[in-house]
Amino acid sequence: MTGATNGSATCAAAGVTLIEVLVALTLLAVGGLTLAAGLTVSVGTWTRSVASAQALAAAENWIEDWRAAPWDSAAPPRIGADTVDGGARGVARDWSVRSVTPCESEARIEAVPLAAGGRSVRLASRRFHAEWAGCGP
Repeated sequence: MTGATNGSATCAAAGVTLIEVLVALTLLAVGGLTLAAGLTVSVGTWTRSVASAQALAAAENWIEDWRAAPWDSAAPPRIGADTVDGGARGVARDWSVRSVTPCESEARIEAVPLAAGGRSVRLASRRFHAEWAGCGP
């Protein structure tokens, strides 16, 4: 008899070998490292998307304010820049307003996230003043 018996199976056959344990630990380690790498990539992607979304929101807010302002205060030509404070995630904005026709002006804005990795956003909008003499139908 080569080993003690425990019912119909021997103790050696019922247990796991060292090789099986090492294979299982290797598979577990590879799975854990893959998960850690995936989390690192997802956090980086999330950080960049938040920075880009903040840049888009800053540009949209400026365009909305420009469109809502009285016509005289939006009179072209005008160029400017500012920074929207967001702590480490602020946004730098550069804009310009120009006259397209005597009754129409155009605004262009670029918003660049100050956080690393975010993409800049460029928007443009036009404004038509139908109430002015010669501008309406």
